[in-house]
Amino acid sequence: LAQDFPAMPRVPQKVVELHLCREPQFPVPKDVGIDKYKHDVRDWRSVTPSKWLEELATAREADNHAYLAKLCAAVAVSTLQGCLHGFVASAVSDFRAGVAEAQAVRHDCFHISDPISVGFTSPPDPVPRALPSGGRRAAQLRCFDGVHPVDVLLQLEDRTAGSSMAMLHFVPEGEPLGLLPNLAAGPEVESLTLRTNFFQAIEGLDRHLHCQATHLLDHNGGVICSSNVAILRGDASTGFRWLDHITRFDVYTISLPRHPGVDKWGRYSTADARELVRQRVELAFAAAAARGVEVLVSSPLGLSRNCKHPPLEIADILHKAACNHMLIFDVIAVASASPSHGGQWWTEFANSFRFGRPPIDFGDPVYDVHAYANVLPFVKFQKSKPSVVPAPRELRRTFL
Repeated sequence: LAQDFPAMPRVPQKVVELHLCREPQFPVPKDVGIDKYKHDVRDWRSVTPSKWLEELATAREADNHAYLAKLCAAVAVSTLQGCLHGFVASAVSDFRAGVAEAQAVRHDCFHISDPISVGFTSPPDPVPRALPSGGRRAAQLRCFDGVHPVDVLLQLEDRTAGSSMAMLHFVPEGEPLGLLPNLAAGPEVESLTLRTNFFQAIEGLDRHLHCQATHLLDHNGGVICSSNVAILRGDASTGFRWLDHITRFDVYTISLPRHPGVDKWGRYSTADARELVRQRVELAFAAAAARGVEVLVSSPLGLSRNCKHPPLEIADILHKAACNHMLIFDVIAVASASPSHGGQWWTEFANSFRFGRPPIDFGDPVYDVHAYANVLPFVKFQKSKPSVVPAPRELRRTFL
């Protein structure tokens, strides 16, 4: 049989047939879209970091949110083109000049494999791993203000070399776009899409899960683990410079309701709403712990993408989930680059994440007897009659 059917030559992991033969256009045209990156023949990889910075400054000065979203789409397309066709990472700010530089590092597209996703509706079986000789210490709870979780993973990689890292990500429940990113939020908020190949994981979710991803997240309350996500570029302040070293991590995605009820003390209005969020966060922590994650970074869940959850309740839920897995992780952090998350707001959120939510001051109790009229039907209250002032008596002569 071996002679009749000779061995077939090995097929590369990625076969790229499209040739990038055109120069990028500025201003960014309207036909640029992250969902059309496979059919775009413009080489957006060749845009220099200085050009990206110039276009970002122009869009922000004009307060043009529509063009800022198109600009973010062009950056995302260039990142995905680098995954398909390869890219050159160099210390210089020019892509084409970096080819001739001695310090340039050429990355082909075959070492960047596509992310693989798997879904969980219950905690998976833990992966066996050896404990250190001196025992495992409790995890560090850290907070990073003004820093995106992707940048936190880059910082922690240098200090925790060889550790498995993951990011906790959320999407709104019932979102019409599904798991697609909201590029109108800006490059600081959507760094996960602009700087990594996470969009490739979104493309293959239904194929990997053998079901609709939104059904798994919204109806079953599950969590999706996308492994082998690679950080390829720097942040917006560097002009999305290509990185010489590629950092890999996992992304755990859950869905949360968009607008749950909130009472006047900053709590969930119903216990069921809080329990739903707690169960999904606990499942994400348990899945990450079972798969051997040692560094877990989360964003403020339910506080972006037009979602309005009580901030201190979210911080308290993350705190309790971290305490339940304190001896499994090495570092558990929360970070946010959103401009609205800062100042006193972030101080209270960070303290609640580290130490739990402080006791709520409900004020002095006020006892209103009339409030129990519907509860205690046997209690009868006399109706208050209007006071009538009697008329003065007329003096007159009588026989007495």
